[in-house]
Amino acid sequence: MVLANPDFVHRPKADAPMNEADRMTYFGGTEKGYIDYPALAVSA
Repeated sequence: MVLANPDFVHRPKADAPMNEADRMTYFGGTEKGYIDYPALAVSA
């Protein structure tokens, strides 16, 4: 769950939903599923 949510510590504070991890990319050998999950939008 933490891997799919790079901003894990901020999501509960913002009452934001968690990203669902793509289990098909686990141990896939590429960056897909490791660095391509969306982070929360930062408001200025």
